[in-house]
Amino acid sequence: MMVSKTGNKKEILYVAAFDKNGVLVKAKDAKKTAVYFCPECKDKLILKKSGKTGKGCKRPHFAHYSQSPNCTPEGVLHKSFKLLLLQYIKQHIADDTLINIEWECNYCHEKHTGNLVQCATDAIDEFHMEKCRADIALLGQEGKPYAVIEIIVTHKPEEATIEFYKNNKISLIQIELDSDDDLDNIEAKIVKPTSIDYCFNYKCPNIGNYAFQRDIKVIVKNCGHFHQMLSLEAGIFHNFGAIFPTDFTDEEIEFAKSKGVIFEGRKVICPRCKSISRRNMYRGRKFRF
Repeated sequence: MMVSKTGNKKEILYVAAFDKNGVLVKAKDAKKTAVYFCPECKDKLILKKSGKTGKGCKRPHFAHYSQSPNCTPEGVLHKSFKLLLLQYIKQHIADDTLINIEWECNYCHEKHTGNLVQCATDAIDEFHMEKCRADIALLGQEGKPYAVIEIIVTHKPEEATIEFYKNNKISLIQIELDSDDDLDNIEAKIVKPTSIDYCFNYKCPNIGNYAFQRDIKVIVKNCGHFHQMLSLEAGIFHNFGAIFPTDFTDEEIEFAKSKGVIFEGRKVICPRCKSISRRNMYRGRKFRF
């Protein structure tokens, strides 16, 4: 039986296998009377499940009758996690439900939140592109990938792959696995991925590598004292949803001033009572791209 350790990480075992119907089964849920096959090399596996716990007892796992040199626990962990995550994502796309995610920009360190499947019409594993093959690709309305997920057990994406994604404005989401326990934590691992190469902060030094739409509108509304005034409202519509900033670029402010909007510093104010405008016309609206 081959097991593996990566650095100080927990020992990785073969903890998932295909049953005779091609369904991925975790060792803890497997039955002694059933037949199982390796997800990586497709060889028949033995279920090791004693039911004993405590020091010196291994948790439920599978083992090969004879080990293939090209099959490793890391490879099986990678493939098993990928299939379970793909199934999780596809179910949310089919049900039109959110997968809320959180991340921090690697460049400006702005913290963001969004819906992973905001733009997704499908998710495909082993998606072939010109210079790489993504573990999972999220496809948008035109069937083109807007984001890819790379699952990392031992090897991170090569620089050429990262550059390809950047050049094509495809968001790279990386998920590093720590142990085979991660197969029981699919939701937690995708909610807070290791990193997401995507940012919609207009001050980000890497902003040119991202695709999003920033809309501004000059509207007429009432201030907090019910005086009618002109105001500038903004909405940023991006791959993972929409946000509604209250700060504006220099160009947006100059445009708004040319339309009659009054500012105090960088804030819109009512010309009569000088109160600061805080409301945003986009708030409360639901968006689906």
